[in-house]
Amino acid sequence: MAKIAYGPIGMVGAEHVTWGRGLAGAFATLMLWYIGKATYNIFLHPLRKVPGPFVAKFTSKWLEYQGFTGHKTATLHNMHQKFGPVVRVAPDELLFSDPALIKKIYGFKASYLKTSFYTGFDDYGEPVLFTLRDRSLHRDRKKLMAHAFSESTILQGEHLVAEQIEKFLSKIEDQQGTAMDVYMWFRCLTLDIVSSLFMGASFETLDKRDHEYMDSVDSYFVLAGLKWQIPWLIPLTSWIPWARWQHFLGAQTKIYNLGRSSFKDYLERHGRNSGRQDALTKIIHGDKVLPPLSDEQIALEIGSILVAGTDTTATVLTYLCWELAKMPTLQVQLRDELKQAILGYQDKHVPKYSDLKFLPLLEGIVLEGLRLHGPAVGSIPRVVPIGGDMLGEYFVPAGTTVGIQAYTTHHDPTIFPDPDTFKPERWANGGTREMKDASLPWSKGSRMCPGLHLATLELKAVLAALSLGWELSLGPNMKDDTMDMIDNWVLMPKGNFCDIVFKPLAV
Repeated sequence: MAKIAYGPIGMVGAEHVTWGRGLAGAFATLMLWYIGKATYNIFLHPLRKVPGPFVAKFTSKWLEYQGFTGHKTATLHNMHQKFGPVVRVAPDELLFSDPALIKKIYGFKASYLKTSFYTGFDDYGEPVLFTLRDRSLHRDRKKLMAHAFSESTILQGEHLVAEQIEKFLSKIEDQQGTAMDVYMWFRCLTLDIVSSLFMGASFETLDKRDHEYMDSVDSYFVLAGLKWQIPWLIPLTSWIPWARWQHFLGAQTKIYNLGRSSFKDYLERHGRNSGRQDALTKIIHGDKVLPPLSDEQIALEIGSILVAGTDTTATVLTYLCWELAKMPTLQVQLRDELKQAILGYQDKHVPKYSDLKFLPLLEGIVLEGLRLHGPAVGSIPRVVPIGGDMLGEYFVPAGTTVGIQAYTTHHDPTIFPDPDTFKPERWANGGTREMKDASLPWSKGSRMCPGLHLATLELKAVLAALSLGWELSLGPNMKDDTMDMIDNWVLMPKGNFCDIVFKPLAV
C-alpha cells in the first residue's frame, strides 16, 4: 500500500489533499442546503400554490435580474397578464393587481410597514421622512414637515415658481423654431424651483444648463434602483478602485452634502428667525409640541427633497409635452379653455394657479399624464404584519413582501378602457370612483407623496404658459422608441431626451 512521505513535498501534498477535501465538503453541504431550500420553496412553502414564473418559486435572482434590464415593471405587468391578479415573483414576495387591495396595503389605517429595503438609503445613520419605517417616528417627522408642503405654503411661494417658469419661457424665446430637449430643460427648471422654495435661492441651473447635482442625480436613480432590485450588489463591489465606479457610488453622498451646504448658506443669509414664509423656514420652526429637527436632520431632508422633487416632476412634464405635440387638436382645445378662464392674460407670463386649479380639461390632461407617465411606476414594497392576512383568495404569512404596481392598476382595461391611449376626456367630472381608487401616482395613505401640491402647481402652470404662447410639435430626431419607458426605480425616457419644436402663436 502506498504511503504518504513526510518530507517537505509530501507534507504540502497532504495539506492540499485535506484542503481540497474540505472545500469539496463545504461545496457539497452548500449545494445540499440550496437544493433543500429550493425543494421547500417549490413544494412545501405556504405560497407554493400562488402562480408565477417557475424560477421565481425557488430563487429571488429572477426578480433581481429584472432590475438589471430596465424593464422590470413592464415584465411584471406581463406576468399579471399571464398568471392573473396574484403573482409570486420571489419565494417570499407577491405582487397583486386588484385595486381593491390598495387601501388595505397602503391606506391610512394599513398595518403594512415599509420593507428593510428603505434602510439602504440611510447611509448616514439618520433616516429621512422617505425612509422611516417605524410608524410613530414617521408620524412625528411628517408632522414636523407637513406644513412646509401644504398647499397654502406652496402658494405663498407661487411667485418664486412663476419666476423660474418665466425664465424657462425666455429660453424658448431664444431657441424658438428649433428643436429643444425639454427633458434637459425641465430638469433644470424643477431644480431651480425646488432650490428657490427650499433653499432660499435658485441654483440658476437654467442659466448654466448644468449643475453638479444633475450628474449625481443621474447616478442616484440608477444606484437607488440597484439597491432596491439587487441589494447585495453594492456592498459586494464597493471596494472596487475603478474611479468611475467610485464616482457612481458617491452620488448619494454628493447629494446629501449639497443639502448640508445649501442649509448652511441659507442660515448665513437669513438666519433662523427671519420671518420668511418659505418652506424651509417652516421646517426649521417645526411643530409647537414636538422638538424641532436637528440641523443635520434638516440638511438630510433637503437632500431627499432635491431627489424627490426634481426629476420626477420633470419626467411627467416631458411626457405631457410629448403627448401634446402629437395632438394639435388637443392643444387648441386646451388653449381655448385657458383663454376663456383667464381674462386679460399677458403673453409669455405664467397664469395664477387660482385661475388654473379647477379647469376640467387641464385637470384631465395632468391626471392622464400621471396615469400613463407617472414617475413611480413600480411596486412599493410592504411587509405583511404579524399574524398574516388574507389578500384576495390567499392567506399570506407574516413577513411576506407584497406590493401593487401603479403601472398595472393604471393599465387595467376594466377601469381604463383602451388603457395605452392618452385620453384626458376619460377624467371628465373628475373620473369614476373606480378610476380614483386605482390611481397611485402619489401612492396612498400616510405615505402619500408630500410634494403633490408643488408638483401639481408646476405641471399646470407650465402647461398653461406653453399652451398660451406656442404650438408644440415633435423635433426631427424623435423616433418611435425614443420615449419608451426605462425603469430605473423611476421612469425615464429610453432616448434620454425629448426634442420639441415651439412655434410662437400669431398675435
